[in-house]
Amino acid sequence: MVQDLTKIDQIRKNLSNNGPIVGLLSGLRYLSPPPLNGVIHVVIKELTNGLKVDLPLKHRIKAYKLGLPSDKYCEYGIKKSSTPNLYLSEFSAQISYSKLGKNEALLSDKEKFYEYMCKKNLRKFTPTVYGIIKNGIYMGEKNLLGLLNEKGRIVLKPSKGSGGKGIIFCEIKNHYILINGKKGKMENLNSNIEKSCRYLVMEYCKQADFLQKIYPRSANTVRILTLYPEYEDPFIAHAYLRIGTNKSGRVDNISQGGLTAEIDLETGRLSSAVEFLSPGEIKLHEKHPDTGSQIKNVSIPKWNLIKNKFLNINQKLRDFDMVVWDVLLTKKEDFIILEGNNKCPHFRGSQVHSPLLEKRKTREFFRTNGIPI
Repeated sequence: MVQDLTKIDQIRKNLSNNGPIVGLLSGLRYLSPPPLNGVIHVVIKELTNGLKVDLPLKHRIKAYKLGLPSDKYCEYGIKKSSTPNLYLSEFSAQISYSKLGKNEALLSDKEKFYEYMCKKNLRKFTPTVYGIIKNGIYMGEKNLLGLLNEKGRIVLKPSKGSGGKGIIFCEIKNHYILINGKKGKMENLNSNIEKSCRYLVMEYCKQADFLQKIYPRSANTVRILTLYPEYEDPFIAHAYLRIGTNKSGRVDNISQGGLTAEIDLETGRLSSAVEFLSPGEIKLHEKHPDTGSQIKNVSIPKWNLIKNKFLNINQKLRDFDMVVWDVLLTKKEDFIILEGNNKCPHFRGSQVHSPLLEKRKTREFFRTNGIPI
């Protein structure tokens, strides 16, 4: 096996240095029918980026046939899966971004998104925006320190970007300013602000008590994949709870070390939480690894009420084809929509729990919209 990997790695290096070959394969990828296009896509990816997982040849071939790189093949547990063909391939996920990315500009710029929500009379379902920081200068009714003294807590969020990067949490506690949980002064806050970045200065929204109990240092958000058929009501294809950890700090993003627990769409019950370790390796947690609080089988209070209200709101949001929403459940057992995204990275946080194409309605949606499955 080591010799095989050495040979494959040598081929990879040769291919990486030969642009025309990569170009030829890339062209074939878009001309080939499924599932061959998915196979070519993953082969290109692994030959150019390197093999991240030591996988027996028969399983590597199986992964390629499914259109999945070897690390995700292992993370998703496909060796033991009885429905391996129901996982959305990497190539199909990529195609979905372009085909189902309608009005992406409204989602990629958070300032435009909040303006859009106001026009839809959905302002109460988003955080309050107090002002804007442009070129390092705050533009609002009060100065930044005055606002912080009045509100106690505020959030500075880059108007563009993803993965929880660049967010600054500020609060006044015992006459100290805390910046991302550390004591500081206004000068420290100013030094944290990127002059070239445009920030929204926003309301800090308190999460529901059960989320606070699971992990109090971050806002733990529900990520909801909503699909919008042309002639039918929008529906939820998948949902999971993102949970912060000591590793992820003030954010809950799995790319920063957060956890993901699947939500049963009927009952609101949580699965065990997944922690992503090295490529191809995950760890399951029935309890939070830092707080010891129970995760598995915890039920979201009034889930069906929240779900139905969320779907009613989405009747007004039919300007999109597909959106992954980040939703914070609040202390009033209600929710706030923090942002939307239709460029979600390969649905990793969903498919680590279950195949995305498990439900017939979801399969029909992708097929109808020209996504190869």
